[in-house]
Amino acid sequence: MLECSGEKHRYFAQIMAKRFSLDHEPMRSVGQFHSPDNDGPLPYMENIAGPLCSLQGELHWHAFDLCRFHQIMYADLGNRAAHVDAEYERFSKSLEEQRASVNDDSREAFMVYESRTNSAFMNKDIEHARVKHFSDEFAIIGLWATAERYLGKVYANIVALQSGAGVDTVTRPYRWPEFITEYQTLGIDLTTLDGLPDADECRVLNNTIKHGELVDQRLAQFPFFAAHLGAELAKIDFEMQRYLNGVFNFCGSLIEAGNTLLDPSFGT
Repeated sequence: MLECSGEKHRYFAQIMAKRFSLDHEPMRSVGQFHSPDNDGPLPYMENIAGPLCSLQGELHWHAFDLCRFHQIMYADLGNRAAHVDAEYERFSKSLEEQRASVNDDSREAFMVYESRTNSAFMNKDIEHARVKHFSDEFAIIGLWATAERYLGKVYANIVALQSGAGVDTVTRPYRWPEFITEYQTLGIDLTTLDGLPDADECRVLNNTIKHGELVDQRLAQFPFFAAHLGAELAKIDFEMQRYLNGVFNFCGSLIEAGNTLLDPSFGT
């Protein structure tokens, strides 16, 4: 047990100085940046002039909605954190005023009150940090689900347009190695598409989130995670915009490759 109120106050001051702060930005999609010279995804709007035009429009709004989900979660967390900050400021001010009148008879009760209230604020910060990470994890899963969805849709549409079959009758691959193999039979090399390195990192991170809690050897092969081998995923702030850019650019580049395959004059 800490010896005195002053020592305990200093202890909590150190802890509370590191309270939750939402100092990261949510993902943003095409059109949510103020200028073309930014760190956002490429628009790939030229794809709307090709045989797979509808898929680019679908991808655009799908990514927009996923980003809005992420933005809404961050906005709510920011509002909640601001409310707790205001409450903590009022509590701290009140505490200083009360501390001046504490005597030996009331000191123990005052220390218990201070400790319990500080603990309540810390618990709120821990809750906000958990929800922030939870939102990021679900966004990562959603991003790779987006990639898989459009890998399947582009493949089915190419095969349908080439063969004259209905899109819904085409059997779509659904595992990453199968996607690579099946697209190679169409003449598209997935490993050469724009955004692949970041999209592939998102894929592996997605798998790690769903099947593990630590950075394993497979994930640590990527430069961002190299220094985090064995670390808990819950303690790492992911580079969310980079993954959004990677997946969106990868899917846009895939649609572009499909347009060129179906119409060699596309883009000329």
